[in-house]
Amino acid sequence: MQSSAKGGETVDRQTPSRFGLALTVRPEAMRQLVARLDAGTVVQPQEGPPVRLVGEKGDPLTERERLAAARVGQGDFRTALIGIWGGACPVAGVDELRILRASHIKPWRASTNRERLDPYNGLLLCANIDALFDRGLISFTDEGVLLISPDVSAENRERLGLGGEVRIAGLKPAHAPYLQHHREQVFQR
Repeated sequence: MQSSAKGGETVDRQTPSRFGLALTVRPEAMRQLVARLDAGTVVQPQEGPPVRLVGEKGDPLTERERLAAARVGQGDFRTALIGIWGGACPVAGVDELRILRASHIKPWRASTNRERLDPYNGLLLCANIDALFDRGLISFTDEGVLLISPDVSAENRERLGLGGEVRIAGLKPAHAPYLQHHREQVFQR
């Protein structure tokens, strides 16, 4: 529909379609449609005020809204990882969800928005394993074999339960590019 404003008032205009039909849309109906579309771009997080996921060209999202929308996405990311990894750390077997972390393989700061929410860019790790992984003290081959940095002493390997060969099962080919990035850019050889 095309409309024009005369003295601040919107006027209906008929627009012929390519099928020879004339379509008329009332301004009030258009406002209602736009309001419904706008309502669909708002998410109510568990805590805090609603968050807009899309901002108009002249009204970009605030930094608070961007961060809150990212937190909503991170909750979905964690939920996906719980499903992929069966609710347990694939390294230690720990299944206490309160101490499992949704860990990005390719770090958040180095990832695109799509990669940040891609569940194949994630591992569900217990806190101590997550800390080692984030700091590049451990990594994994594409086949899931644990790699341990020489910076981790033999004593600490034993204390952490990392003695012997550790292998994680459940990796998919989609994990491979993220694991490669981690080995090349994060892992401390």
